Amino acid sequence: MTLIDGRKGDLATIIAVHNDQKTKKRLQDMGITKGAQVKVMSVYGKNAYILKIRGSRVVLGADVAAGLEVELDHVRSKGEQGGREFIRKHLTAKK
Repeated sequence: MTLIDGRKGDLATIIAVHNDQKTKKRLQDMGITKGAQVKVMSVYGKNAYILKIRGSRVVLGADVAAGLEVELDHVRSKGEQGGREFIRKHLTAKK
């Protein structure tokens, strides 16, 4: 599967980079290489992907994300809460 098949909250490992040489170099400079673990932070209408990788957040367009072959490490289930939902529910509740 490629990164564009991922959803918000998914953790994945990059297993191959199938982009052109110029894009591969740019991705490598950002730490996006084979073996790197990424987390899909947000997806904006299948056009832009915000990822967390090696402690940094990066934004990739769909054309670049489509060239990243990944293997899912963790798929967030529908009922599983993300960071903001968890904080809203557990840390802002009145005691």
